[in-house]
Amino acid sequence: MNECVQRHGSIPWGELRELGLTVNDISDFSATVNPFSLPEEIVKLITAENISAYPDTECHEAGKALAEHHKIPVECVQLTAGLTETIFLLPHLYKRAIQFFPTYGDYAAAYHRHCKQIESLKFPKSDSALDKTINLLESKNFCLLIICNPNNPDGSYLPICHIEKLCENLGHVTICVDESYQEMGDNCDSAIPLLKKFGNILILKSLTKPFGIGGLRAGYAVSSGRILDQIRQQLMPWGVSSLSQRIIPPLLLNYSVFKQQWKNILSQKQKMTLQLSEQGFHVVSGRCPFFLVNVKNAEQVRRKLLLENHVAVRSCASFGMPEWIRVMPGIPENVIRLLDILSKASV
Repeated sequence: MNECVQRHGSIPWGELRELGLTVNDISDFSATVNPFSLPEEIVKLITAENISAYPDTECHEAGKALAEHHKIPVECVQLTAGLTETIFLLPHLYKRAIQFFPTYGDYAAAYHRHCKQIESLKFPKSDSALDKTINLLESKNFCLLIICNPNNPDGSYLPICHIEKLCENLGHVTICVDESYQEMGDNCDSAIPLLKKFGNILILKSLTKPFGIGGLRAGYAVSSGRILDQIRQQLMPWGVSSLSQRIIPPLLLNYSVFKQQWKNILSQKQKMTLQLSEQGFHVVSGRCPFFLVNVKNAEQVRRKLLLENHVAVRSCASFGMPEWIRVMPGIPENVIRLLDILSKASV
């Protein structure tokens, strides 16, 4: 299995080719993106896009729409070619980092690729744990703290008052808050209001996940001008396609449609976790839109589901959790099928 399959959810393209399958043959519960369809007016924009011209390198209209959406100055927003672009340039700006763990693997992958230092500390899940963590952090030599909030894969969540406390006590450190699942999460607040008070916070936002546009590769960073200027110096020219830029304003205009979709995802999640628990599975359901299921041997079960049932789930082995699979709720008829398959599984 290649590195990408091990580290990420989504369709395992190499395995599909090996098995003679196509993406249309698979029910995908591994990719943590909104599974529902885009509004028709946005689909029409995609098919009508003129791709002969180079994109706007400043992403002016899309950046302006995002700034207005969040009620922040436009200079505090920077579009990127997915959050991955920002993640992999962080080691150029911050030589030593600490992340709360277990968490999304690309931060460590980026630091290891560039031979820079990254350390992992346990995610603080209480007030007392946070105080102990702050005391420990104050004794360490580092310049970037990475927090996925809510956290992938276990759905742990740090209240905004805790983020604020970290910003206050670690003023010499940039606090990077990855909010990829904030919009789709269960009562998860954004740290963006903290921009008014702190110049050492960097917030990373996904467009891929909440709006279901993974193939377009678009995300954005929100921070002070000083931090974003450093990021801008590292970005590739023309990194964000004209197509991605064009659909961002209408995505935001249809925000109420997507809010209902996110509500439906959480409703599906609640039903699925309840039914699986009643069937005797150990389920962990945090603030993220997805959940974890203990199946004893995650990679074996993942492979079996793909081979025998054409169903894709995410093994959590790369998170250091080899007994767990991660499941993202999907289209209702596919959810019913997955629950039926798991009810008959020998795990």
